[in-house]
Amino acid sequence: MFMEWHLIGWVLGLIFVLLAHRKKLLSTDGALAALVLAILLMSLWTWYAAIPVLFFFFSSSLLGKMNRKNDQREIQEHKGRERDLVQVFANGGIAAITMVLARSELMTLEDGYLIFLCVVATSTADTWATEIGTMRKSGTYYIIGFKKAVVGISGGVSIVGSMASLAAALSIGLLATFIGAIPYSQIGIIGLFGFLGSTIDSILGQLLQFKWKRNDHWREDPLLENEATEMQGTQWVTNDAVNLLSGLAVLILSSLYFLFLAE
Repeated sequence: MFMEWHLIGWVLGLIFVLLAHRKKLLSTDGALAALVLAILLMSLWTWYAAIPVLFFFFSSSLLGKMNRKNDQREIQEHKGRERDLVQVFANGGIAAITMVLARSELMTLEDGYLIFLCVVATSTADTWATEIGTMRKSGTYYIIGFKKAVVGISGGVSIVGSMASLAAALSIGLLATFIGAIPYSQIGIIGLFGFLGSTIDSILGQLLQFKWKRNDHWREDPLLENEATEMQGTQWVTNDAVNLLSGLAVLILSSLYFLFLAE
């Protein structure tokens, strides 16, 4: 029976990935990466892990489609809306590492699941903050110094985006409670770590992510030689790298909390 459920999960994962690729939510290499992640997830864990990840993906994709019709971002990006291999790894790689750790002797399965939820909450919070926060073309400031920033730039935050970030992080905890995976008492801490992760992402985005200006327009794609009038950040640090680092930070911080501080 155990293997039967795993086989069902693998088949459903394959169907999900094919549909996402057909709907242009995943590129070809992104679909392959997502399939590997789905197989790993269903092999090591259960539907309790799959459901939060699916919620993150579908909610983020839906918001992305909505925002595409009314995108107020003033900053130009080089990637489209399809998630490629790098983006899948940046958003799901740390969660995959958490799955492996939860099956090791380093932590209990219960602690591993809570840490996993914190990592997923971080990705969800960051994506919701970006997609919802950029629907309004006003009130964006750098998280450090609070200077006025262009809409959509890495490191920029807004009241609307911050509220969306907190709501997204809490929604992961609420969802896990709804399916009976965790008690209500854990919702707040999941939301806290998810929101913290999104905040760390903004800080790293402002300090490290590479941005350059040309003809009064900011870009976050690779630099075109001699065309930048102003540059910020470190040239090799992309948005995907920032997402990966913020997820890693939450993995470490939430592990310290659940393994050594929580009762």
